[in-house]
Amino acid sequence: AIFLLVAFWPGGVARGDVQVVPHTVRVGLAQNMPQVSFVLQGDYQLVNIHTGQIIAGDGEGRWMVEYAGGLCRVLKNGEHVGLYNGPIKAESLDATTKTILSSDGTLLHKDSLAGLAVKGCGDGAANLYEDQAGLYALDASGQAKQLSRGGLNIAAVEKGGQLKRYRGNIEIRPSESGLTVINELPIEQYLYGVLPGEMPVSFPAEALKAQAVAARSYVITQLGS
Repeated sequence: AIFLLVAFWPGGVARGDVQVVPHTVRVGLAQNMPQVSFVLQGDYQLVNIHTGQIIAGDGEGRWMVEYAGGLCRVLKNGEHVGLYNGPIKAESLDATTKTILSSDGTLLHKDSLAGLAVKGCGDGAANLYEDQAGLYALDASGQAKQLSRGGLNIAAVEKGGQLKRYRGNIEIRPSESGLTVINELPIEQYLYGVLPGEMPVSFPAEALKAQAVAARSYVITQLGS
């Protein structure tokens, strides 16, 4: 069962009783779980929310969080990573803006790498496109990391023996009786998943727009419920 947490951020009532529209919504996916398995695809990092510690800067791969007496035991690809007090968050990184180092040593911030060229160790140069599959770059620690393919960040959480895909962040909180799994995402992305379940995509465009407005209004009203 999915339970909608009445928690939005930021949101509330501003000065003069002006309603502030929330940006994110938190959706409960599971409660009292002995363990949670999930696969991260795209640009993610794994963070211990309690301390702010970055457990893994490159979050891609298969993860498991086990309940360990109020703590979270984290494993990646079956190997023990560490024991943390949690909560643990798989945080989707905003890859909209890319930072590159120019030949004169200055940093450039670009919304897209398309049209730029990179020069290799020899005399050759390669043009960059939006799809960077197969290309690698060195990060600040000197490790080679594959460049983004330009696709969505997707977290696939195992539920009932099947992987269910979610946008946004996945948060895993320990309690006295197990792990609670929460999907935190922008409200508009939440509606991407809700709308197809309420109205077939084959319906007229105007009907779909009206349903999207109704669904969005309903979610926002939950802020004060």
